[in-house]
Amino acid sequence: MLKTSLALGLLSLGLNTFAQNTPTASPSTAAAPIAKSPESKKVKFSEDGHDHFMFNFTIDNVINGSSDSFFKSNVFNPNLGFYFLYDLPIGKTGLSVAPGAGFTFSKVSLDGANLVQNAQGTSFVNSTKDPMFGPTSNFNYESSSFYSSWLEVPFEIRYISKPINGRSRIKLAAGMRAGINLTTNSKINYYDRNIQREQTQKLGPFDELASFRYGATFRIGYGAINLFGYYGLNQMIKENRNYNNLDLRQYSIGVSITGM
Repeated sequence: MLKTSLALGLLSLGLNTFAQNTPTASPSTAAAPIAKSPESKKVKFSEDGHDHFMFNFTIDNVINGSSDSFFKSNVFNPNLGFYFLYDLPIGKTGLSVAPGAGFTFSKVSLDGANLVQNAQGTSFVNSTKDPMFGPTSNFNYESSSFYSSWLEVPFEIRYISKPINGRSRIKLAAGMRAGINLTTNSKINYYDRNIQREQTQKLGPFDELASFRYGATFRIGYGAINLFGYYGLNQMIKENRNYNNLDLRQYSIGVSITGM
């Protein structure tokens, strides 16, 4: 009995000693959590920026400030343009500036006039004085037009109100637009009595028209719909090739579609 009690006491003492000498994991040696790699930053427009994309649907025409009657055009000439502008807000004032780039296509239908380029220069002439449609000609004039495309750089100074009815805003913008001419061509429709058939003649390019243009722009609207206007400040025909001294400046009036 004594031996059994002594054996149990020694076993208990050995277990306690083993337990005390066994190493335990310290907080400093615990596995560190795996750090998550930072998410890649997404490139996005300023949260305060507006109207980055703009689509213009306009009626184009030409103001004839000269005293002659060589240039005549139809009133309704639908045209289009699309642009990207980067809106740069000025603090929280509602004001911003917006430089950009875009493309404009313009077509003007003429009324009894043709765009002519010859040794003298470039001008618009009355179709009855065009040798192609003279008294002895077998061609009957019907219509004519000229069309041009432009790579343009718009710049606007903008004001935008706080949201009305939760989202839409009142907008005002004034600025400039300058462009480089990509091409200008002319098209004449006439009736050929020799073959008794309507024909179309395409002429161009007209490199004596202004290769660079600039003008003032204005825009006012609410939400996505804006009224838009452009007035050209330079002459359509290069000065040294404008032998009829025409005073012609192009303008546009229409609707501009932008963001809310």
